[in-house]
Amino acid sequence: MLRGEVFVAFPPSAVALHLERPDGSPRNTWAATVTGIQRHGGNLRVQVAGPVEVAADITPAAAAQLRLAAGQPVWVAVKATETRAYPAATNALLDRVPLQPAAVDAHGLPTEPGDTR
Repeated sequence: MLRGEVFVAFPPSAVALHLERPDGSPRNTWAATVTGIQRHGGNLRVQVAGPVEVAADITPAAAAQLRLAAGQPVWVAVKATETRAYPAATNALLDRVPLQPAAVDAHGLPTEPGDTR
């Protein structure tokens, strides 16, 4: 079990986008704004900005159904089972990578300042 500051990683394919706050099993959800959409193979890669900036890989049909466009507010969801947490230990390699560590709770889930879960 990790405690303290960590880096949390997940692939864009693990990110789901919703027009309303999602209800269900994903516990890692936050409000964000679409900042860009690019073709990525047969899918689209959607860039979103918010408390955590991420990319989501979605199908063109999903993008059309959601009517995604730059500037649009969305909800982001990532299942905890799709994430990997790594200690935010300082070493020569990490010193060269501009990443921001995130605090996690006893279950390895990201916490926000003032979170008392």
